[in-house]
Formats: sequence, structure tokens, C-alpha cells
Amino acid sequence: MFTLPIICWILFLSYFIYWLIKKNSYQKISLFKIENKFIDKRTGALTIDKDFTLSASTTLNGIASYFGTSLENYYGHNRVRNFKWHDKYFIFYFYFENSKLKSLSFIFNDKPYSDDPSWDDWSYEKEMKDLNRYKLWLNTELGSSRNFVWGSIDASYDNKSSGSRIILRYN
Repeated sequence: MFTLPIICWILFLSYFIYWLIKKNSYQKISLFKIENKFIDKRTGALTIDKDFTLSASTTLNGIASYFGTSLENYYGHNRVRNFKWHDKYFIFYFYFENSKLKSLSFIFNDKPYSDDPSWDDWSYEKEMKDLNRYKLWLNTELGSSRNFVWGSIDASYDNKSSGSRIILRYN
């Protein structure tokens, strides 16, 4: 008596799930996987791993303790190169004010960055592609908002350094 409606319901659900999986596979979006977020939209903290986050209260000593010898002095600022988070390699630049992290900028790539970069590898077109990739990544991480209670974040191209990057500023 209830067999036909149950069978119809099961067939409908099966087809619906099949359709969702097929649709999302073309969009390269995982239907059942929860994506890890790097940036906490509520606090502006960057989750480096389960034991360490970067935030407005992070000190230079905290960064030095976590990154160790990977932390370099770079033209008066601090830098970490080729930090791997999931499938991306990052370069972070840290800027402090009164011993607290005031802002940081970063870039990322699918491959490790060269230890000896050359201007021969640079082009304005490549920087614009990087800028677009950073903006799309920020949209995935945070949506379209760029100003928050804790500060701001955006991707931009800097004419002076001839490079694109993401800049996070804490209030």
C-alpha cells in the first residue's frame, strides 16, 4: 500500500543527490566537504594551524617562536617565505606598532617561490592575473565585504614595488 510512494520518494531523492553531485563536480565545489577557512571573518585572525593564529594581539616574539629560523628580517620588516598551508605556498610580511601586529601582507602560489627571483620572470600582465586571483580568493574566504569591526583586508597592486598582494590591517 505504501510501497509505491516510498519507492517514488527514494527514486526522487536518489536522482536529486545524483544531480547535485554532478552539478557541483562541474563547478569544482565539494558538496559534502566543509572547506577550511584561512581568515576568521569575525576576528580577522589567520589560522596558521590548530595551535597558532595571527591576529591583532600577535607579538613579534610569538611569530618568532612559531616560525623560528623561517622568520627573516627583510628591509626593516619581518618576512616568512614559502609557508605551506594546505595546497598553497605563502609569503608573509609583518608590520608591527608598539610590539603588536598592526598589519600584514601576503601573497600565495601553488608552487614554492624561488629563493632567487628575477625581474625576467616579472610582467605587468602576470601581476594583474595574481591580483584577480587574490580578489577571487578573498571573495571565497570572506564574501564581498572588505571592512570589518576588527579592520580591513583587500588585494591591490602597488606601483612602487611592482607587485600585487593582499593587505590585512587591524584597527
